[in-house]
Amino acid sequence: MHLKQVLCDIAPTPVLNYWRLINGDLLNLAILDWLEIFGSDLESAHWKIIANNEEEKRLFKDNLFKYLEVSPEQWDEKWERLKSFKDDLAAHHLQEGPIAICPHLDLVLKSSCFYYEYLESLAPCREPGDEKY
Repeated sequence: MHLKQVLCDIAPTPVLNYWRLINGDLLNLAILDWLEIFGSDLESAHWKIIANNEEEKRLFKDNLFKYLEVSPEQWDEKWERLKSFKDDLAAHHLQEGPIAICPHLDLVLKSSCFYYEYLESLAPCREPGDEKY
């Protein structure tokens, strides 16, 4: 995702077809990977697998929305846009004609950071210098 952001900062509308392809592929991969965690409950890496009881799931969502500073309705709207982008362009290629709107990745990055911190909070503590993972 960071590589995609850097490329967009350097050249928001790349001229060379190779860089256009790379730019689009990086966007697709970021969204596809994000939806493995925040997409369908059936995904093998979905966050609900880790937060495995109803209280943990409620706390996770409440803390996620607070961290992102969004309401559940705002989350649903942004989630739906990303899911539609994945369905229409990144995975199933249902879109015909020009791409209307390319999604912003701010929510993707910030929610991924939240999830990473959540996973770290569940990991057992290691002693300094312990190289075992």
